[in-house]
Amino acid sequence: MFSFFKKKEEIKITDVIFIKSMTKWTACLEAIATNPSVVFVAWFEETVDQLEDFIKQQNAARATVMLYREATTHSINGKQVIFVEHYPLHEKEEALYLSLELQDIKVFSSLDEPLFLQFGGNRMAEMFENMGVQDNEHVQHSMITKALKNAQQKIREKVLIEQSAPSQAEWFNRNLNKTI
Repeated sequence: MFSFFKKKEEIKITDVIFIKSMTKWTACLEAIATNPSVVFVAWFEETVDQLEDFIKQQNAARATVMLYREATTHSINGKQVIFVEHYPLHEKEEALYLSLELQDIKVFSSLDEPLFLQFGGNRMAEMFENMGVQDNEHVQHSMITKALKNAQQKIREKVLIEQSAPSQAEWFNRNLNKTI
């Protein structure tokens, strides 16, 4: 029997925010060293290319880096999954998380990514630096995750018909007519 009052299944998202992308990529290398079976999932082709290039340049162990549409429950089963960016629209992220049957999500992001630049990422980076946060450190807090979700919902209100793009910057250009 079903219930009208059944609680919606919650997906726990942990946002790990770095000041710069280079530090985020370095954290990915550390994740590989800790767990060689880690799977990195990106929303945009450009991000996949950037991470794969960084891993090659560092002569690091081979890692699994895939575009979101390549991710299946079979390909990630039993592995640690780290998303290496957010998608600008929260409902698209949530749909993928549910289809992959993920309930605990970790997302690595940096303040110099287009999504953060839409909402003052440069100012936040300056504030973090003034607070003494070093380039090699990260910030994570549930308030950041909530603020990101709210930002994604504000973006959704402005996007009438979504157009796909190979990069996050191009996504904003095509969908909000904003060059980053």
